[in-house]
Amino acid sequence: MKTAIDFLVEWTENINWKKYLLNTILKTNEIDVEVTTKEIMDIIKNNKEISLITSLSQHSEQTQLFIKEIKNPVNINALDPEVTCELGKNLNVFYGENGTGKSSYVKVFRKLADNYYTNAKNLNIMSNIYTTDATSDNQNIIISYSYGNIEKYDLCVDINSKQNDLSRINVFDSSSVTPLLNNNLTFSVLPKGLNYFSQLTNLLDSIKLNLQDMINKQTIEQNKIFIDSSFLLIAEDIKTITSSVSNVSKLEEFLKTKYPLSEDIQKEIEKIDININELQSKNPVSIIKILNTQKTKLESLKNKFELLSCKVSTKNIDAINEVVKQYDELLEKEKNYNEKFASKVHHITNVNNEWSNFINTARQYYNSIEIDLPKENDRCIFCGQSLSKEQIDLIKVCFEHINSETNDEKNQIEKKIQSCYIDEIALTLSKEDEQLFNQDKKVFVEKIKSIIILIEKNKKIFKESLDNKKEVPQKCSINFENIIGELVNEINEINSRLDNLGKTNEETTEIIDNLKISKDKLLRKKKIYEAKELFYKWYGYKVNIDFLNNIKNKFKTTSLTKKSKEAFEEIVAEDYTSTFDEYCKFLGVPNVSIKLNPHKGETRRRKYIVKENTKVTEIMSEGEQKAIALAEFVTDLKIRKNYCTTLFDDPVSSFDYKRAEKIANLFYEISKQRQVIVFTHNIMFYYYLYNCCCKNENKENKFFKIDEFDRDNKGLISLSTEGRLETLKQITNKIKNASQRINSKGCLGDVLEQKLKATYSDIRTWCELIVEEGFLKKIIRRYEPDIRFTIVPKITKEFVQYLPDVSNLFNKSCRYMLGHSQPNETQNVKPSKEEFNTDLEFVLKLYEKYKN
Repeated sequence: MKTAIDFLVEWTENINWKKYLLNTILKTNEIDVEVTTKEIMDIIKNNKEISLITSLSQHSEQTQLFIKEIKNPVNINALDPEVTCELGKNLNVFYGENGTGKSSYVKVFRKLADNYYTNAKNLNIMSNIYTTDATSDNQNIIISYSYGNIEKYDLCVDINSKQNDLSRINVFDSSSVTPLLNNNLTFSVLPKGLNYFSQLTNLLDSIKLNLQDMINKQTIEQNKIFIDSSFLLIAEDIKTITSSVSNVSKLEEFLKTKYPLSEDIQKEIEKIDININELQSKNPVSIIKILNTQKTKLESLKNKFELLSCKVSTKNIDAINEVVKQYDELLEKEKNYNEKFASKVHHITNVNNEWSNFINTARQYYNSIEIDLPKENDRCIFCGQSLSKEQIDLIKVCFEHINSETNDEKNQIEKKIQSCYIDEIALTLSKEDEQLFNQDKKVFVEKIKSIIILIEKNKKIFKESLDNKKEVPQKCSINFENIIGELVNEINEINSRLDNLGKTNEETTEIIDNLKISKDKLLRKKKIYEAKELFYKWYGYKVNIDFLNNIKNKFKTTSLTKKSKEAFEEIVAEDYTSTFDEYCKFLGVPNVSIKLNPHKGETRRRKYIVKENTKVTEIMSEGEQKAIALAEFVTDLKIRKNYCTTLFDDPVSSFDYKRAEKIANLFYEISKQRQVIVFTHNIMFYYYLYNCCCKNENKENKFFKIDEFDRDNKGLISLSTEGRLETLKQITNKIKNASQRINSKGCLGDVLEQKLKATYSDIRTWCELIVEEGFLKKIIRRYEPDIRFTIVPKITKEFVQYLPDVSNLFNKSCRYMLGHSQPNETQNVKPSKEEFNTDLEFVLKLYEKYKN
């Protein structure tokens, strides 16, 4: 048959992190969840290879827990701090009436124990409220116990702190019934290694919680990034961005597309503010006048810049330089021609411009009379002399020189050069002009001033270059496109502002609202881009969170639950069902069905009658419900092979006496394998347990009575060596001890009254016992149904004379005792010290006469 380990190995599916977890469960008792979580993350992140452990430790049966002694409770309700109680290894029965401190001990065990099913119950244990001089706030009790090979002696235990060994105590009480019947119960510890399934499930859940805690911490840090109130403006945008952009690599492109941002966003915001202020102004006429003046000035600058843009453009400078180049070429050509001409007229002493003008004048004259050249023997038009042929030839050469194309071209080029001067375009921006513009336009104005300065500088360079017929440097080129564009925008803005100032009040309000909306959009964009580094930080946390979530999602327990069900059905189910049926039959509650369901690596069980959706608590009586719950509880103990201390608190309330006797037999049987502690105030159940133990002389079965000395000192534990709660001797000694306190000088007032009431409760019991032992010689015994006929001859006949006095004392005690039964008309009657001493004398006298 397969073992639980075989099913667990199948569950790992050869996945490394699963193999690591299984190894951890198999070899470690105390598991550090944080360390395990980090290891798992490392294995998944780096794809580490893990090998399963080959030598597996076999699951052993649970070790026995045995509480040897409890003593010295400190600050635990009103329990007397001097209490000492040595317990037996098997059955331990504690009997006590209400108010004696029994429940305080139950609460101590309940607070120490983890291993029980119960409804929510207040387990808070107060210190003694009747005392005001508590020495410490700690609530301790000294316990000696053994757990397996571990022996602990006089261990001071803080009942409000978890104790690993003592937490293994099992508990059953009246609050256990409903959850044991209606809840889907889990086999928390099972034989043959099945406990590994629940341990593995718990470890998976713990890792998931640890991962979730890490995720929560990362999320908290992530949420802090935009927690500042300044981000309220873009709260919706943050949601849009973080939900739309899956990873940080796409953030930049998304912002450019969804939130395009201009470089001059601050200027745009300032313009909107100005527009809003203007529209809200109480003196718009003045603003309109200023705006018109601004507009006029800007238009003038724009027109001049447009003119200049042609003059100082790169293209125009290239054209000017080409003309200058042509001019230089003509000069060179003219130089060459003049040198040639000079060689022909070398006999002329001085050929200069004046001479050239002289010749040119003569040429113009002959042209006016339509004669190309004078004829031989004609008179010279300047000196009147007759011209020879040589002179006419010289005139011809001179006329040809004057009429050359070089001069004409040179003149034309000089005209072109003259047209390139830019002196005629005057640009100014006076102080008065600057004051027309608001402070927000300071940068714009400074830009205009800089360009004007640049233009003036370039004008000089232009003039010097053109005057000297030299090429204009390219550095003199100016691109007016941007400044003209800005001027146009400013002019258009002014036009828009002027237009807005002319609107009606309703129109103005609407414009202001739209401007505010536009401003809000700009402010949001600005804030988003200012927070861009924070978005990168936010996505850094997102990467970590996504990684942790990815790991967390791997820890599903579906496959583990399936394997757990398979292992449980093969290894445990049949034994559990048959054991439960046997206990139900023994306790007289047959026909209870069981449904086994897998859940998160564990197998849960629930009970029903006839139909699965019918709860036991809806059909069965209170006593039957408690019997089924008890059958469930002891079945669980047996299947789990749990041999730890098991506590039963008032287990037979709601039971009839027949079933109570069966339960006593059941407790006695299970106490043979483990320590059982029973607390009860049911005297019949006490004696049922006592009668079970009378069959043998096992000294590990012990019977105790819990009493109170006064309201400040409760929970006094006394061991009954015979197992019986009260004997005539015991109760007589108790009354004698109480008399010492009653007759002391310090016993006065309320303290005396309370002590007398408590002692008369004991006198009432003495009356019953003096009849039972002194008169009837135990023919019948309280709480037992059988009559012992063999004792009849031993009846003390002379006792009959005292029966009226005993009966009167019994009735008096019923009026005076704590739980009195006196009628209304006598409720103001209180016992006195003198009356008690008289009754005490009678008690002691009769005891001495009829004691055994």
